[in-house]
Amino acid sequence: MCWEALHLKECSRIYPKNEGIKKIVKTLSREIKKLGKIDKICEKIKEAETKEEIKKLIDSAPDELRSHPKLVHLRNIHFVKKKSWYNIHHNRIN
Repeated sequence: MCWEALHLKECSRIYPKNEGIKKIVKTLSREIKKLGKIDKICEKIKEAETKEEIKKLIDSAPDELRSHPKLVHLRNIHFVKKKSWYNIHHNRIN
């Protein structure tokens, strides 16, 4: 268990009947779990040897995780966008 989760448990113990704290703890616990999944994907990406492996790992992430800034940043680093709707629409790409 990560230190963030331990702190959340302590908040729950200090204010066991406070519904606002319960809601915050529940929301943050969910986000901490998501970050754990994202970190696992990022570790696999670091170990990947080819762009195809990296793309496959990013694409295999659940939709709710794919838009996380860490994964978006990794996608942007490894896969430069060469065309955009704007450039195509305005005939700026030959």
